[in-house]
Amino acid sequence: MINNSIQSIPISIDISIVPELVITSIVVSCLSSFAAIYLNNRRGQPSFVSDNIWLLLAAIVMSLGIWSMHFIGMSAIAIPGTMTLNYVQTLLSIVPPLIASYVAFYIVTRRRISSKGTWFASVLMGTGILFMHYIGMDAMVYSNVAYTYNMLFVACSVLIAITASYVALYIIHNTKITSNAISKEIGASLFLGVATSSVHYIGIFAMDFVITGDITPKMEHMHDDFMTTGVLLSVLFVFILVVGGSFLDKLLSNHFKLIDSLTKLPNRYAFMKLLNHQEKAKSVAMFSIRDLHLANHEYNFIVEDKFIEAILEELQRGLPPFVDIYRIREHYFVYVMKDCKASEEMDRYFEKKMIRLKEVMAAFPQEVSCKVMVCMDSSDEAMTVRDLYMNVMTVDKHPSTEGNYCIIHYQKGYHTRNFSEQLLADLDVSLAKNELFVVYQPKVCSVKKRAVSAEALIRWQHPEFGFVSPAVFVPILEANNRMNEVTNWVIHQVCEQMKQWTSKLEMPQQISINISASYLSSPLLKTELLRAVKTYDVRPEQIELEVTETSFVNSVEQATRAIEELRNAGFSLAIDDFGIGVSSLAYLKEFKFSTLKVDKSFVDHVPQSTKDNFILQSILSLGESLHMELVVEGVETKEQVEFLSSLQKNLLIQGYYYSKPLAAQQFEEWCIEFTKQA
Repeated sequence: MINNSIQSIPISIDISIVPELVITSIVVSCLSSFAAIYLNNRRGQPSFVSDNIWLLLAAIVMSLGIWSMHFIGMSAIAIPGTMTLNYVQTLLSIVPPLIASYVAFYIVTRRRISSKGTWFASVLMGTGILFMHYIGMDAMVYSNVAYTYNMLFVACSVLIAITASYVALYIIHNTKITSNAISKEIGASLFLGVATSSVHYIGIFAMDFVITGDITPKMEHMHDDFMTTGVLLSVLFVFILVVGGSFLDKLLSNHFKLIDSLTKLPNRYAFMKLLNHQEKAKSVAMFSIRDLHLANHEYNFIVEDKFIEAILEELQRGLPPFVDIYRIREHYFVYVMKDCKASEEMDRYFEKKMIRLKEVMAAFPQEVSCKVMVCMDSSDEAMTVRDLYMNVMTVDKHPSTEGNYCIIHYQKGYHTRNFSEQLLADLDVSLAKNELFVVYQPKVCSVKKRAVSAEALIRWQHPEFGFVSPAVFVPILEANNRMNEVTNWVIHQVCEQMKQWTSKLEMPQQISINISASYLSSPLLKTELLRAVKTYDVRPEQIELEVTETSFVNSVEQATRAIEELRNAGFSLAIDDFGIGVSSLAYLKEFKFSTLKVDKSFVDHVPQSTKDNFILQSILSLGESLHMELVVEGVETKEQVEFLSSLQKNLLIQGYYYSKPLAAQQFEEWCIEFTKQA
């Protein structure tokens, strides 16, 4: 492979090079490297395809780039004589860089890797490039021409290839999900392009061409129509793959984030996005199913889903045009009408639906009882969706709002005060009077069969509106910058309670508190936590902070620093609602969480749904491989508990199967009784 035997007296010759093709080959190499790095970095992002598929695609693109660069580069060289190709050997030359790229990308994208590991990956990548080049060169058969290599130049090309590969792979391993991630990817692709190009062109300069037969005066490019077509198709494939993959990923990410999995309607995150954009509308209505009761059925959640689907099927039948529906909560649907004609038709629409829904309930196979109601606000002039929605919430929470199969319109004179304004005005008084209070839901260890920790949840029993759901008042408090003071109040309530439970063996010795992403990055949070644990003589490790993944995160740098400081102070941190946002895996890579909490939506249909079973098993395996404590919330049936216990032996299970959230005294009684039974 290194030396062709020379049959006659050798006569050294020079070669000529076409600069434009040289530049083209280097550009192709760099662009292919960027495409491969981009595809490799899709690992750990929300997607329908597995990480292994992204890794394989990255290796294919990288090896195609190396292969294409070689043959474009060889087309830039002209020597006397003609060249033919061994097509089998030419195609086989792509195998070494394919294997090398796959293994090297796999190594450097692991969570932990030593310097030796990076050097091993870079040697492997450099070796793959070298084998491709020299196998490809050996596949070219020349008439009346032979060549030898200057081994000093060959050694130099090897050294540059491995060193450039090391720099590129080091950058890939240390690339973070930050604002300059793209610049790091570009930098890594340039180094990989240099590694490939250096092997090729230094290897070319290391070759001494000699004439072994009759001199052919005509200079011919080392060119082959079949290979040229193959190279061009390969490069085209690379860019179609990258552009198509990018578009598909964006589409899937938006789908996962903004679409309700059961109804396929826009979900509460899509609705919050609409509110934040200050969009205008003519009318907003909220359809609610209240006091839903499913009688005598073992799998209530399955029946409930079917009931919701039956209701929604009827609601979507005959829907006026230009009306958008959002499922903002389990039994709440919001209609947004931007067209005045649609707004006028909605009253007639809802009147017909109230009659039809009675028939739907009567025809439903299982015995179901519930109340349905529509709260609505309209305006002759367009108002923001947020203002209309707040008026609708005022109607929904007004003491006079009751009934079944009824439609209630907002009346400014009657529903006097905007609901959100009244909640904000009443907040201080409610805190002082303990109308806001903390409840606790246990997290039961699947092995020990006891509650080893619990989640603290805030509730509001308003004197006028009655029970106000956290899903209603928390966004209002956050939007008006009042949530942080309520969080501080919860921290002190939990620490005070934790002090009482520390000496009781039946009680959990860790309580988790929900923290907003914005407050997480504030230095005031750490100050308040340290003050509270010192005041009530509680250890920091007895407090865990749950950060909702879907609300994450404005400044990655600030959040990283804040999490590290909180962990160093002894507090545990959990990523809550894992899997329903757009950056779940990226946050696991970026931030040092101690606990992974799987969202309820991944549990609802197990073990009946094979697809959901595989997804849940994959999430738990991921958390275990990262040495994180695993919590699954929303568990409601014995079958779910047994299935989860079969997947992981040391799992924390939270949900109504064990207990609903309880006030402190009730929770203590439950823990004592549950410990006795265990």
